[in-house]
Amino acid sequence: MNAYIEKAIVTYCDTSQTLIARQIAYTALTNAGFTDADLEQVLNQGPESVPVMVFLA
Repeated sequence: MNAYIEKAIVTYCDTSQTLIARQIAYTALTNAGFTDADLEQVLNQGPESVPVMVFLA
């Protein structure tokens, strides 16, 4: 997984981050293809539960 996605996931899950930082992380993750359901799962189960996505071209 790309480093920026990993950092965005950690930021999104970290409740000590500011609201703006978490919103930016949310935008980066949704732009990367994560759905709201994926992000809800990450919030509930932690950053280790991130679904791995493989895109074939």
